[in-house]
Amino acid sequence: VIAYDPVANKIVNQVLTPNCVPHGIKIDPVSNVALLGCGTNQGQVMVNLKDGTILKTFSDITGTDLMDYNPNTRRFYTGSAGNKSTTTGCLTDTTSSQPVIGIFEAPLVNGVVQPKLDGVACMGRNGKVGVDPIENTVYVPTRQYPVDPTTATTGSAGVLVYRDLTPPAQPLLSAAMA
Repeated sequence: VIAYDPVANKIVNQVLTPNCVPHGIKIDPVSNVALLGCGTNQGQVMVNLKDGTILKTFSDITGTDLMDYNPNTRRFYTGSAGNKSTTTGCLTDTTSSQPVIGIFEAPLVNGVVQPKLDGVACMGRNGKVGVDPIENTVYVPTRQYPVDPTTATTGSAGVLVYRDLTPPAQPLLSAAMA
């Protein structure tokens, strides 16, 4: 990961990410942390953008294709269709993957970032993620649900919809009177 200053036309910082070929990056601007969505059998990597340190590698979620971030809940979501970790409890598809949505956050506790894997949701074959930050809904288009380890032609193609019930990161300051 490289930080580039276009005014000075130079690289100002570089973060090496061992064992991670990033397929995506999303940033939590409050904690100044990025989650790198790493592909194949690589765990997801959370990086402190202030100093470039790797805060945590999440080896329980691998094989991310696409990812998203919800600023309303301050959570990251990975579309990990190529997940090879067997700790999730999700079904296996014909590629021997257990497709999941990884759900991560980087809360500040007393000014210190506390990287967390909040959980996983099982998804369909070749699923990707998109987030509606108003309704806190996660959309996952998929070509097979539920996945089947013996064939790619069973189940249904479509869009899985998940609602994240996490409270907003910024509480309401006032309520409208009816």
